[in-house]
Amino acid sequence: MQPQKTIARIVGGKVTVPHPLPPKMLYLVWYVSTLGLSDRFLLSDNRPREELISRPPPRRPNSSLFPGRSEGKSLWEHPFINTNPISFTKYNTELEISRYLDQLARSHPEVVTVFPLGRSVEGRVIKGVRVSSGGGGLKPAILLEGGIHAREWISPAVVLYVLDQLVTNRHRNAHLINATDWYFVPLLNPDGYVYSMSRDRMWRKNRAKTWRHQNTVCSGVDLNRNFGLDHAQFAALNYDPCSGIYRGPAPFSEPESRALRDFIMANRMQIKIYLSFHSFGNYILYPWGHQGAKPFDWQSLERLAMKASEAISRNSGAKYRVGSSSAMLGAAAGGSTDWVKGYAGIQYAYTIELPGGGKWGFDLPEKDIMSVSSDVFEAVKVFASFTVPESSLSRSLKNATQLFSRRIQTQKLPIGSIRLSPKMDNPKKVIWRLG
Repeated sequence: MQPQKTIARIVGGKVTVPHPLPPKMLYLVWYVSTLGLSDRFLLSDNRPREELISRPPPRRPNSSLFPGRSEGKSLWEHPFINTNPISFTKYNTELEISRYLDQLARSHPEVVTVFPLGRSVEGRVIKGVRVSSGGGGLKPAILLEGGIHAREWISPAVVLYVLDQLVTNRHRNAHLINATDWYFVPLLNPDGYVYSMSRDRMWRKNRAKTWRHQNTVCSGVDLNRNFGLDHAQFAALNYDPCSGIYRGPAPFSEPESRALRDFIMANRMQIKIYLSFHSFGNYILYPWGHQGAKPFDWQSLERLAMKASEAISRNSGAKYRVGSSSAMLGAAAGGSTDWVKGYAGIQYAYTIELPGGGKWGFDLPEKDIMSVSSDVFEAVKVFASFTVPESSLSRSLKNATQLFSRRIQTQKLPIGSIRLSPKMDNPKKVIWRLG
């Protein structure tokens, strides 16, 4: 009996290829390693014995990870290189976020589209992201918005994390993408975000020039007080241009709030759930914020929010309180969530107040970004599953097999038959067999 010839080992974050392989087979090794279907798989060449190989969570390498020839070397070792221009262990700059979104679209053009919502006061592009497996816009959609308040850095961080997890591990999250379209607006207030990073850490508003008198200049409109209201409610809001919660001269006076308004109105028949991320306070809030009364369907809103809160608690033990915005935080008009439900007609609209920390509460330490983001991802999956029931394992395996087969046909890899089957002693483990 001939000994087994191992094609590749993936252990401890490194790919080891013991024998020279043609470029197309190396492509196959890379592709299997990035599928993310399981933390264990085996990759062999149809010998009598097969070796089960442990692997870490996949990270996408760059395109030059595997050279086409060994150049006389009997053993190749290549570290998996994370080429993301952003990190989820620090707060990223506006430029880093923008570059990351563009790179994500280039790396995953089959599911990711980046588009401009509009421009900010200072001319920065407000970028939106669409994640879709197709369907022509007929599938229900969920919209995640972050960064409306400049100082709440954790807000865009968690939106980006959800986006990254959804796309880079999309085979693991196939049930979330196949029946739902996803829209992301990670940084609605880019000017304020840049200013809070460079000049004033506690800056909240955008950077509109709102009032000038002699040597005094006041800047900024609170975008979460600028959404459309009737005249009586708007008149009652803060009209001091120098206030941190200044409403603006008129509803939707700001290009940032108009950009979000126009996008939502254009897609309001498709969007079923809207999530606006803020900090701080550990809340999942539903309308109304401008009045003490609750919407007629508040019980449905609360039930779904409670399920999301329970998912967070199961994930980390963190507790998020659930209730209406006015009951939990006091009345405040002009918020995006009230407008989304009351005017755009999207039934499930929520404000999620993330945990606080640091000196002022809004400056959550960077060491906590990952734990908070992980909690949010679990909650978002609950919201998404409200419109998309989770697929069975067998359906997920079938979809993954079909996709993998199409990739191999495209590359014309001469490797024979391919089978994907669950490991019998643990159905959640997946085994790839080649040959």
